[in-house]
Amino acid sequence: MVNTTPGIGRNGSITINGAEAGYIKGVTFDMDADVIKDYKFTSDVPAVLESGNKSFKFSFEKMFIDTTHAAQVLAGTKMSIILGPANSTPVGQPKYTLSNAIIFHHGWRDEQSGIVIENGSGEGASLTLGTY
Repeated sequence: MVNTTPGIGRNGSITINGAEAGYIKGVTFDMDADVIKDYKFTSDVPAVLESGNKSFKFSFEKMFIDTTHAAQVLAGTKMSIILGPANSTPVGQPKYTLSNAIIFHHGWRDEQSGIVIENGSGEGASLTLGTY
């Protein structure tokens, strides 16, 4: 039986080149796709209606990046964002992976062990929906 209870507090980890670099919280995704539409002569309904190029945007409340990776993230290095249920990875629960993501809007501050980026947004190349 599938658990239909929504996960609360979806949080995620940040990886750069396979190494864990930090964490992210309060993430939302927004996918856009170009619409490919073409009509036959004298028809008012599309003969072709397809989904075209896709865009995977995200926004977040807070992100922490450790000192080892902070300069890379601020310089635009691509990262992966992996989201799942807060504080656990139970078998069968959803797992979302946004790959080749960059941040294009953020405010940040220095902390002793890294940087904290707040109220930011960015875009990734692909979004994979899976399970743990």
